[in-house]
Amino acid sequence: MTKKTPFERYQAYVTTLKSSGEKFPCNNFGDINFTIVAKECGNRRQWFSENTNKIMGNTNKKLSQIIQEDAKTVGTSQNTPKNPESLLNDISEKVKKENSRLLKSLEQATAEIEKLRAQVEELEFKVSNIQQESDERYKEMSENGRSFSYAEP
Repeated sequence: MTKKTPFERYQAYVTTLKSSGEKFPCNNFGDINFTIVAKECGNRRQWFSENTNKIMGNTNKKLSQIIQEDAKTVGTSQNTPKNPESLLNDISEKVKKENSRLLKSLEQATAEIEKLRAQVEELEFKVSNIQQESDERYKEMSENGRSFSYAEP
């Protein structure tokens, strides 16, 4: 038993669809859902896009032409649109999750800012103390008569 090529597996899938009366699965946009088709055929999803313009088998047709013809003969399933309330609930849930994530991020950033402000305040206090100490030493040295200029002999 020889291993079937991806194209042979695709042809077998189309034959199965025709014999069972099923149609190609569709995505939300009404196009053929190649992810499902690939899974059913045992092919990689990329095989369809990689071989779109390749002449297949002894048909002398490109894969894209063969798929279009198969879609016309087999047909495609229709996705029933979701209930508007269901769509709004889905959107609402996504927005709530995003909002929660952003609030956590904001809390973390706020805590970090507060920590940095405390560090700045502490460092400003230290600089002020050192400046005050330096001024006191300078004043003490000037009163004692010490010279700060360096004179060469």
